[in-house]
Amino acid sequence: MRKGPWGSHMLDRVSTKEDALDFLHGIRFMISQHLAGMQNRVEHLEKKKAKFDDIIAQVEQMETFDPETLKVLFKKEHEEPGSES
Repeated sequence: MRKGPWGSHMLDRVSTKEDALDFLHGIRFMISQHLAGMQNRVEHLEKKKAKFDDIIAQVEQMETFDPETLKVLFKKEHEEPGSES
């Protein structure tokens, strides 16, 4: 398991209740920030997945596959306003 900046070596610097609470609150804050970043990434990936679901559905509806249409669909996804690449 990867060690974070809050390893057990940091406990040597804790000598009072206030130190312990500051230390623990700091760890909790870092975890909260990391979790928020991961949640933002999940939302971003879910939006991307939905766009690819749309492209897949359109390709599945093609009678005959046209690579140029796929290129247009793919390019359209990347050029739409507010598109998050």
